[in-house]
Amino acid sequence: MAYTHEVLSIVLVCFVGYAVSAGTTRGTTVYHEPSISAGIRFGYDAVLHYLIAQTSGTCFMAPLNHDEMDHIHTTRGLEDLEIKMVREWIGQFAETRIYHGDPNLPEDTRKMCSNRDIFLLQRDVDTSSPLSPLATAQP
Repeated sequence: MAYTHEVLSIVLVCFVGYAVSAGTTRGTTVYHEPSISAGIRFGYDAVLHYLIAQTSGTCFMAPLNHDEMDHIHTTRGLEDLEIKMVREWIGQFAETRIYHGDPNLPEDTRKMCSNRDIFLLQRDVDTSSPLSPLATAQP
């Protein structure tokens, strides 16, 4: 009797396994879409007071006004400005190409953006903010 009970348990487990596997695709080719990932890394250039967004192939630099320069040093300041840069600045303002050999490009920014195209976002910052030494001519 105990032996019969064990055999029935095994048969039941096999049946349940078969029933569950019947719900999967058998005999057909399943194509899996490859995983895609991307990331943006942000930094703050304390020399020029620019927020920098770094992607795999591009660096975007945006001048900050005085309020933003103060806010970036608060608990959520960098995160707030990151969101604002992605939503409101990139793709909305004219972009000026900056070359790696530009003598006004700080060394830390040059290293962060090495092997990437660099673009300065032409934001109208508060008039009390200093003008950028990188792009003196308007596009």
